[in-house]
This record gives sequence, C-alpha cells and structure tokens, in this order.
Amino acid sequence: MFTTNLQLIFEDEAFSIYDVAEVKAEGTSVQQGQRGFCDTVVGLIGQRVTAVSASDAYVLRLAFDGGAKFAVLAGEAGARGPKAFEFSGKGQPSVVEQNA
Repeated sequence: MFTTNLQLIFEDEAFSIYDVAEVKAEGTSVQQGQRGFCDTVVGLIGQRVTAVSASDAYVLRLAFDGGAKFAVLAGEAGARGPKAFEFSGKGQPSVVEQNA
C-alpha cells in the first residue's frame, strides 16, 4: 500500500489528501497508486473547480470545468489513517475531515 499524501493547491486555498483519491476524466477512472493517476491529476492544472460535494461513496468530490471529477474515497475503500483530508484557505477556518 502506498503512503504518499497528495496536495491540490488553488491560489490561496489548498487540500491535503490523506485517503485514497480517484479521478474520473474522459471516460476513464483511475485511483491513486494506479498507472496514469499522476498524469490525470496533472491534466487538471488550469481547470476551475465548479462544484464541491460529498456523499456516502466520497468524503470529498471536486468537479472541474473540463468535466473531470476528483474524489476522496469514503469508508474502507479509501481510509488510510485517522484523517481523510484537510482544507485551508486564506482568511478561512481550516477544516479537517476525520475518518469514522
């Protein structure tokens, strides 16, 4: 199992991802640790986030204007430790999402 954390930085806001992430883009889905994941994440550079959500399947989901979706998996499918992700932004309170 991999232990690398991932950071997504958007100007004055940042997400530190601790659990398993997945990107769906152009009809494919790739999880962190799989071939092509890093290239798919790099492909998000320059795109704007159009929506942020959560569900039973995803602790965090970011939708991008190019149609891609970046998600942090929930539950046993994604949990790797006590924290799922952290959010910090200039002039905003920090958010730490704990795994249940």
